[in-house]
Amino acid sequence: MLKRGLLGCPCLSHWCPVLDGRKAVSETGLGNLTYPKRAPNSVLIRRLIEETGKRDFGTKLLTKAYIATVCSRMVGVRLGGQRPKPSLFLPNRLFYDPTTPQLGLGIKRLRMQAGWDKTEKIKGRYDFAWLDAIINDATRGLQPWLQLSYGNHNYPGGGGSNLGAGVPTSPEALAAWDKWTAALVARYQDRVTNWEIWNEPNFGDNLENMPAKCAALHIRTLDIIKRLQPAAKVSGLALGHIDLNYAEAFFRIMTEKGKLKLLDNITYHDYTYNPDSHYPKVMQLRAILHKYAPGMPLRQGENGCPSGGGSGRGALWDYDSSELTQAKWDTRRMLGDLGHDIETSIFGIVEMAYTNGPINRLNYKGIIKSDSTKRVIQPKMAYYAIQHVTSIFDHSLRRIKQVESTHNQDYVPQRADQIAYTKSTDRSLAVYGYEHTQTRQQVFTIWVDEYIPTESNKTKNLNFTFTNAHFDQPVYVDIVSGRVHEIPASQWWGSCCKRADLHAKPFIKKGSFHTTVKRAIPSN
Repeated sequence: MLKRGLLGCPCLSHWCPVLDGRKAVSETGLGNLTYPKRAPNSVLIRRLIEETGKRDFGTKLLTKAYIATVCSRMVGVRLGGQRPKPSLFLPNRLFYDPTTPQLGLGIKRLRMQAGWDKTEKIKGRYDFAWLDAIINDATRGLQPWLQLSYGNHNYPGGGGSNLGAGVPTSPEALAAWDKWTAALVARYQDRVTNWEIWNEPNFGDNLENMPAKCAALHIRTLDIIKRLQPAAKVSGLALGHIDLNYAEAFFRIMTEKGKLKLLDNITYHDYTYNPDSHYPKVMQLRAILHKYAPGMPLRQGENGCPSGGGSGRGALWDYDSSELTQAKWDTRRMLGDLGHDIETSIFGIVEMAYTNGPINRLNYKGIIKSDSTKRVIQPKMAYYAIQHVTSIFDHSLRRIKQVESTHNQDYVPQRADQIAYTKSTDRSLAVYGYEHTQTRQQVFTIWVDEYIPTESNKTKNLNFTFTNAHFDQPVYVDIVSGRVHEIPASQWWGSCCKRADLHAKPFIKKGSFHTTVKRAIPSN
């Protein structure tokens, strides 16, 4: 049985939630609401609380785990909270009603392409029916994030119509682009407030869409959007990979024209086999951006991992991926972004059947399995793992800004809001901390960040200490499976300046938490 309270998170690849535990809950159904057999405990927990008002239940323990969390009593169970406001890329129409529990992802936004060439197949005539259906589906509880692209074949110099395409360049094509942009904003401004200009202008080191052309298209498009919808939020750049020189040239031109400040954020799409390996470059990108626009946020606008390999299937194709490695990758990306205060996205809802361009086979990055006929088959492991992340991390938690590694278990930071931790390994770990805004109870996410996710559940036993941590009775959570693991009383202890504080308050003040977490850290 679980000890009193805690919401879990990850320790090597993903996170999940936990609560008090005495009463068993079926994994196949709850009252008259049925979930798939693999439905995560986070969904069942939330529904149980809504239906019965109880926070007293049990859950089975896994024998193997990939990512763990050490957290403290009831940091919250909220599906669909406001933080980290993750997004999903929507390639086609929603295949289900997003207001039903079956969606249950806790995702706030859907990013989608507006498709100029698909809308204006006949010169001068718009057919928005296909996009109306998507927007109408998405606005039933979700916020559309509409990206303007690509070019149009009807106009000489109109740019290409797929990934890696050149931007429109001729006067006639640019005038037509302006007209389509205005029609798009006018049609959807009552339902869409988030817009993005173009997609991956530097894809494949595109030598046509140089920074000056990209900036020029941004400026004319920004002017139209802001004129018709002054309160609109506009994302810019959408880098296909992080090219720092390209980005700085773009920022410089936009600043010289007085237009960079009109953007609300800068987006990037940087696919790396190890999801943790690109953060040094992300921090460089942020530093360059803040030279020109201090405080402007970065937004991770598109990222995901396939559940299988093979050329012609898009980024990260050259690896024997699986549903397990996809689930590890996606949740490491979400948690890594959150640990760097970056809004995150996962690409995409369902596997995509591309018909032309550099991607010409089924793209396995969807978290719902499909086929070449666009038939939905079933959710993948990543679908449920993402639920585990969003069930915990919302605005009830705030990131602990300073969580530092030390080799001295007796070291206590001077400030109470600073955390020091030790680990019984010299391997690289990603460790981030979060604190409940009301109770000050904490969650720490821990995973090995050296590796490309592997098809293995092999684990290591490690010891950790967290100084200045606020714990009551911690548990360890596997974020991929959603399982909560009891940490036996013999394997953890807490101490504080005044031992009475441990019992008198729901957190340990100026103290430390020590635990031997069994099966908590995967070896890869």
